[in-house]
Amino acid sequence: MALLSVVIVLLPSLLFSLLTIITTTTTTYALVEQPLKANPVLFGTSDYSSILFGKLQRASSLYGTNLGDPLAVLSEGDSLRKLDKLLWSQFCMAYSGAAGTIEEADMLLPLTSWIPQGDLKDSLIFIDAASSLKIFDGKDEFVELLKKTFSNLVELAVSKDDDDTPKQRETKSNEDFTIIPSRPINEKILKVAVQRQCAHVYILTDEDSLSSCLECIEKHCGSKEIPCTIVVLDAVIHSSSDWISSRPQDMEGELTAPIAVSKHPYNDGGEQVEEENKRIHLSSKPPTLPAEDAAEVMLQIALRTKRNPSNKRRIVRLYSGNEDLDGRSNNDYFTRTGNEAAGSVYSVSSWESVLGPSFGSVLMDVGKRRDAAPL
Repeated sequence: MALLSVVIVLLPSLLFSLLTIITTTTTTYALVEQPLKANPVLFGTSDYSSILFGKLQRASSLYGTNLGDPLAVLSEGDSLRKLDKLLWSQFCMAYSGAAGTIEEADMLLPLTSWIPQGDLKDSLIFIDAASSLKIFDGKDEFVELLKKTFSNLVELAVSKDDDDTPKQRETKSNEDFTIIPSRPINEKILKVAVQRQCAHVYILTDEDSLSSCLECIEKHCGSKEIPCTIVVLDAVIHSSSDWISSRPQDMEGELTAPIAVSKHPYNDGGEQVEEENKRIHLSSKPPTLPAEDAAEVMLQIALRTKRNPSNKRRIVRLYSGNEDLDGRSNNDYFTRTGNEAAGSVYSVSSWESVLGPSFGSVLMDVGKRRDAAPL
């Protein structure tokens, strides 16, 4: 009876203390909305896909992104060695990992506990239907490599006998470039991903491949109501082996040049308008856009925009922008352990202003801790 009396006396003060703590916490810190948990899956090992793999892998290690480790599906023509070489040289000695890749044949097998990577439920699917486009500028890669290593000998050999020029040069056009059409979407893997209830499909494509992409999406995703985001390049994608990720420890982005995103000129009925903007004009050398920037924009779209929008098919254009990038100190891993900032990293001033007009609401606090966002 005495114990009950003590509890009755102390209960009001305990409740008041608890209420004070809750009130103080909610008024001190803002509620930070983060994306849902998901595992990213990429089709292939093109330069764009490999760079996106590296960016997703880096993002998965940061607070608040809720991303699992990325998985690359290897089909004919893909190379695990190429993927790991790019990750090692351009993402600070990263690599795909023991469970970071799966062969297409294994992915197409029925679900089994022996192949856990085959479970694609609620995963994010990333497809490259653009980066097979290449520019041939009249230079042979092997000769260029030899020039760097044995510059004097090769220069002498090339100048001595012009007839020894590699035969590949004969394929160049009058403008010194040729266009190789982008390869189609791997419908077998896409079908499996849809059947296994993936959460969203993100496709990078170009104007010439857009119609076939839409047909493929309608065929496999339409009846299952799987949402899809298609990013249409207004340029030819290219990559540079000189680019190296700064691996910033935030999700503010890492770009090499200004970019812009806008709604694609398709109306709700699926008919295209502004026909003059439909195709890249190939009568002259087309503009280019870095693969690392395309990968960054796709990553930001996947993390900051709705994954289950009312409009199941979102189509936007990605092209070079005019606004200057904002620089910030690169607070990488080594900075966090007491070293000085490792130079600067550049990105857009606001992802809300870049993505908002095309996608609506945009998550602005991705990767930010709650105790780092005071009201």
